[in-house]
Amino acid sequence: MKIKRRRTTKKTVLMVVCILVAVYVIGSISIIEYFYYDYFHRAEQEYYSKYLRWEDYDNFERETVTFSSGKETLTGYIYGKDNISQGLVVVSHGLGSYSEKYIHETKYFVDNGFMVFAYDNTGSGASTGDSCVGLAQSMIDLDNALTYVEQNPVFAGLPICLYGHSWGGYATTAVLNYDHDIAAVASFAGYNDCLAQIVYVGKSILGPVVYAEYPFLWLTQYLTFGDKFGFTAADGINRAIDTSVMIIQGDLDDFVGYDGPCIYANRDKITNPNTEFILLKDRDHNDLMMDHSTERLEYMAKIEEEYNRLSETYQGKVPDEVIQEWHAALDKDLTSQLDEELFADIVEFYQKAIARNQ
Repeated sequence: MKIKRRRTTKKTVLMVVCILVAVYVIGSISIIEYFYYDYFHRAEQEYYSKYLRWEDYDNFERETVTFSSGKETLTGYIYGKDNISQGLVVVSHGLGSYSEKYIHETKYFVDNGFMVFAYDNTGSGASTGDSCVGLAQSMIDLDNALTYVEQNPVFAGLPICLYGHSWGGYATTAVLNYDHDIAAVASFAGYNDCLAQIVYVGKSILGPVVYAEYPFLWLTQYLTFGDKFGFTAADGINRAIDTSVMIIQGDLDDFVGYDGPCIYANRDKITNPNTEFILLKDRDHNDLMMDHSTERLEYMAKIEEEYNRLSETYQGKVPDEVIQEWHAALDKDLTSQLDEELFADIVEFYQKAIARNQ
């Protein structure tokens, strides 16, 4: 009788354990699917912008092209096609964004003698894709963009420099794990490691629960990207010993984590002697490259307050004509003003790297 009871008890315990494991697995898969859907949703082009757009610039020509990245078709833009004396800057944008949001940087490089190739990543802007897929996708898209550049006679003979922010900041450094001839890289607010960045962001959304989901976070992205999911920025930088790399980070950045997964925080892993590290004080993640003069900062605070009042007045449903009128009245030259001292340093950095490699 006791033996039967013990067997029954063991079966009950085993059944309960199996049920708990099943609940954990099913629940984890549901949580991770929701997390990835929310985090890597498709980035559509915005109808209105508080910054300058390509169409706002006079006599700023561009050529639209397409190229493949896996099963998707990416849209790219060639600016400054007649600039063949300096080099080419390839621009890789951030997550939830698209190339035209970096038109201020694009225009600056063209005005300083560079040809520029900018493109929309998978699931972004004018490119195809139902989502942005994952953190390693920007590296894969940049690899395909560089392959397109290398095969296109328009860019023949031009030294290649890379410029990237956030998702693109990772891409411009991690892509150095591939065999492309890159003269220089300027990486803004990039993360070093995809999994570390996912856990960092996941913790801000899920709290400590993220650590229980760690195996599923890794497995989901590994099944998507394979070994490429493990490519780090530091490994790429160290591999490309002839490439000059500038790592730029803000000390108020809580998105890639100034003291967490960002490349700057992992600088002790980087041995490439041609690497420079720049820490910008009082800069957050998205406004890192912009002018931080008192005039612009006060104006940005003012228009944010204005928009918040509009939103409150219309209970979050501001009529289209009101939004249009509000955007039309903005001083977009001021909102779009770059940190010109910083960008002058980047241009000089590119030029020195190109000269060193010739």
